[in-house]
Amino acid sequence: MGWKTKFKLVGVKPGKIMTRQFGVLDFSRDDVPVEKCDRLVKDGFPYLESMPDTKTTKPDKK
Repeated sequence: MGWKTKFKLVGVKPGKIMTRQFGVLDFSRDDVPVEKCDRLVKDGFPYLESMPDTKTTKPDKK
């Protein structure tokens, strides 16, 4: 499972982005490690957000 199913870029176009923790990561590629994305989000990286897990998230009952 790739990073694009769990995270989304915010405020920038996919491409190479300099990160403090890992140097340059190319977010236009599908093979950015999910572990690195998770660490970036936890450390407050402003251009990446977690998306809710659709398999474990229950729909709202109305």
